[in-house]
Amino acid sequence: ALLEFQYRFYHFSIGVMNMLQKKMPLNKLKRRRMQMRVTQKTMARRLQVTPQFYSEIERGLNVLSYQNALIIAEFLDTTTDELFKEAFDHLYEEDRQRQWEKEHPRW
Repeated sequence: ALLEFQYRFYHFSIGVMNMLQKKMPLNKLKRRRMQMRVTQKTMARRLQVTPQFYSEIERGLNVLSYQNALIIAEFLDTTTDELFKEAFDHLYEEDRQRQWEKEHPRW
């Protein structure tokens, strides 16, 4: 259990930056924004980007910068951990799967 925790903690520290550099849907962000009754247009203004660019961030078609992740979390009265944990967990599982496949080749 301790090794699993250390493994996850290590990957979390490097994974957050990797996650923000990958294009992937940020479903929790969208749910929180809608829960707070904030429009994509309002979020775009807050980040000083176009509404189209912001929409692409939520849909995983564009990359979210670390600075904008902090702005979003503060604006939506939450933390980056809360907003992006779901996406990070997805990346973590993908990484574990790739590692397992590397250690257990099919041939």
